[in-house]
Amino acid sequence: MDKPLAEDLNFLKIFFNINTRKDDYIFSYPFSPMLYFNLERNNPSKFSIYYPGYLTDRQERSIIEDIINKNVKYIITRSDYKFNTPLSKYIQSQKIVYSHGLKKLGSTNS
Repeated sequence: MDKPLAEDLNFLKIFFNINTRKDDYIFSYPFSPMLYFNLERNNPSKFSIYYPGYLTDRQERSIIEDIINKNVKYIITRSDYKFNTPLSKYIQSQKIVYSHGLKKLGSTNS
């Protein structure tokens, strides 16, 4: 593992240990399913890949409902996450609380 990635993971681990409980949900977008394991937090969705073309608009709206209904407070984005999809637009509307390189940590408006 390269040093910048290790530093990002260490930061996220500390942040989530301080700001969430282990039974809280977080959301990683568009694709970082290992973060749920590494951070010991749950995915609110039954899906793990959110790139355009993998899901229908209906499925994306269902994921947004899951994020809202399960009180997800933090969304982690990595790389390019700005797409013309319902889920991406929802994520873009959230507040950024941390940004480092290609990684951003957003807070839902709830």
